[in-house]
Amino acid sequence: MQKSFNIFAAVTLNESYHILSKFLLRSAASAERSRSRVRINSFFVLPVALAFVAMAGAVGQAGVIQAGVIVDFVVVGGGGGGGPPNGGAGGGGGAGGYRTSVGTSGGGSIAESALNLVSGTYAITVGAGGIGGLIPNLAATSGSNSSIASLIVSVGGGAGTWNATGIAGGSGGGASNNSGGAGTPNQGFAGGIDLSGDWAGSGGGGAGAVGGNTVSGLSGATPGGIGGAGLISTITGADLYLAGGGGGGSFNNIGGANSFGGGAGASGPSVAATAGTANTGGGGGGGTNFLSGADGGSGVVIVRYMGITNVLSGGNGTSYVDAGNTYWVHTFNTSGDLVVVPEPTQMVFVAGVTAALGMWRMRKLRRNSRGSNATAC
Repeated sequence: MQKSFNIFAAVTLNESYHILSKFLLRSAASAERSRSRVRINSFFVLPVALAFVAMAGAVGQAGVIQAGVIVDFVVVGGGGGGGPPNGGAGGGGGAGGYRTSVGTSGGGSIAESALNLVSGTYAITVGAGGIGGLIPNLAATSGSNSSIASLIVSVGGGAGTWNATGIAGGSGGGASNNSGGAGTPNQGFAGGIDLSGDWAGSGGGGAGAVGGNTVSGLSGATPGGIGGAGLISTITGADLYLAGGGGGGSFNNIGGANSFGGGAGASGPSVAATAGTANTGGGGGGGTNFLSGADGGSGVVIVRYMGITNVLSGGNGTSYVDAGNTYWVHTFNTSGDLVVVPEPTQMVFVAGVTAALGMWRMRKLRRNSRGSNATAC
């Protein structure tokens, strides 16, 4: 059975190979130009060459030596559905949980560490958005989780509600006549609080901010709470607006505004709520009167690798260059597989052979040089 070893080093095996090869080639060229004397520090070259040969032997005996691949990520869960009406208005759906190694994670958290992946296949799950609540009071559903295997999991956004506490999730769902649901630590914020007595719904929480509260004393004219702000990701080389909460519905005024992919709340009596944008993890807008809550937007998984050649496959692949570095980006809008194939570390074998041949070549040149000097005498 083939074994696999993981090597994590500041100087990669391929870099070591290039350094040694360049040294040997320069030494050989110098020897060709001056056959009378071959200057070479055998105390340096011989141990290095033997080390490469030994490593090559290890490859042949034990399997492939693998180096880890550093991969950045953004993982956003599916947004929650907007809350249903039942003579009043529903809260907006919470945004899907937001986790990243590039910039700020959700809930005010710092960036997480990048992943160090070895060769293999990693299951990517993109969470679906939750279903909006239907007339008269069919509850909305929360969004589904998104993940990179079991390594990174972002929780789906909580559903908005009517006359009940919002549902907890990656970001919490908004509510009417109650408090919003809690967000998941390091992923998103809570939904807002409704103070109107179910005339309007509070906004669903976003990755970047708590959902908007409603006010008291305006009865049916109470505007819906705004959806909580999401976050901007630059992992693809462009600005992506992700994980905004859905706006709450209003009985007879303007529904809560939307942003960062979240849907707007319904504006009573006749303007329907809007759904969260697909592949942003935005929450759906809350419903009102005879207008149902809207669906949450599906989530997204994005991974990025910096290197001369791409070692990733799966999803929608793109690339860009920044400050002289090439970034390879793979975006998963639906579930699939991320395949990691690191640069061949069988180069260790090539390096070992090159080192051995280089030593043999220089020894031959030295013998020729000595023979030439003897003839001259």
